[in-house]
Amino acid sequence: MTNTIKGFRVVNEQAGEIEIDFEWYKEMSKAFVCITDKNISDLEFDCDCSLGSSGGMCGHFWLGVIFSFKKNFFNISNWTLFELPQEFIRKIENIEIIETKSGALLLTDKASDNFLLQEYIGSEISVKNGEILRSERKSYEYEGKETAYYLLTLKDAIVEKKTVPELTIRLSEGLYTKSLLKIGDRIEVKGKLIKDKFQGLLVKFIRHVTIGKLEKSKVKSTAKDKHWIVKSSSNANKSYTITLKADGSWSCTCPQFTFRKKQCKHISECKTKI
Repeated sequence: MTNTIKGFRVVNEQAGEIEIDFEWYKEMSKAFVCITDKNISDLEFDCDCSLGSSGGMCGHFWLGVIFSFKKNFFNISNWTLFELPQEFIRKIENIEIIETKSGALLLTDKASDNFLLQEYIGSEISVKNGEILRSERKSYEYEGKETAYYLLTLKDAIVEKKTVPELTIRLSEGLYTKSLLKIGDRIEVKGKLIKDKFQGLLVKFIRHVTIGKLEKSKVKSTAKDKHWIVKSSSNANKSYTITLKADGSWSCTCPQFTFRKKQCKHISECKTKI
């Protein structure tokens, strides 16, 4: 199923009527499901997706079945319409219905690593003390124009007093470059938690990044040099390497430092981050 489930809505609790809101490339659609012990042999289902609208049993149908079963609208032992998938009950035993902070009802797997955050989907959250494990540049083209961004994987980030083993955040290329981020940095951000159909849970719409500061004495006492990669402000295709050496001296591969041996703006920016 290649669309994003936005949430479930109980239309009529007594009649077992529910609606499922979902999104396909920003186009909102919905499905209607009604399953009770009274109509279980001839249940009601209607969906806007291509498969469901042609009478097929799409993924939204199965989500409706699971939701209705978890709401106790029908008893699975009364199911006679067709044979259920093998070990159906066992496979969904960890599924729960939760209500997010924004009021949406969702199905969530208790065994999932992201279970701790499910209730915050659609809400603004604060992410603290997350260590950058991985950084990957992504891009897409729209109307002939390329837009680039970065996906960062954070380790042991604290979200609403909960420690999350791994969390993905999305930063614009401009913010990523401006922040001079590197693997191992611990950062704080604020953004909106969404459920992306490709990336899963993701924090986006981030406008500011705070980097945890290191004590200068620790930086100078290390036996290894520190390196940063910074893009040129005048040429997007160029990048410069800034180095903080073990003896405390700085260097940069930009023309100003290479030929004049003078402190450049790239070194000055890096100094503010330690």
